[in-house]
Amino acid sequence: NIYNFEISEERLIRLLYLNRMKEELGFIDCKLSLTDILQFDHVLIECKISQLYLAGCGNASLGDWANNLSEFENFVSWLSESAA
Repeated sequence: NIYNFEISEERLIRLLYLNRMKEELGFIDCKLSLTDILQFDHVLIECKISQLYLAGCGNASLGDWANNLSEFENFVSWLSESAA
């Protein structure tokens, strides 16, 4: 798991790629800066991640998803497209 980092879109892509063979991955108390829908289908070829933990992400000091819903929606949109 990764704790207490601010993670850009590019860094998130790299971290997912490097951890794609794990079954679980967590970003705990991290700020995920996701201004666009992620575009990296090729990164998750043979990906085994079945559980993704986001505990603390998106709270008021870590992206404030309650008032900045677009970043959360971008992440969920990418997850739904990559799972299809």
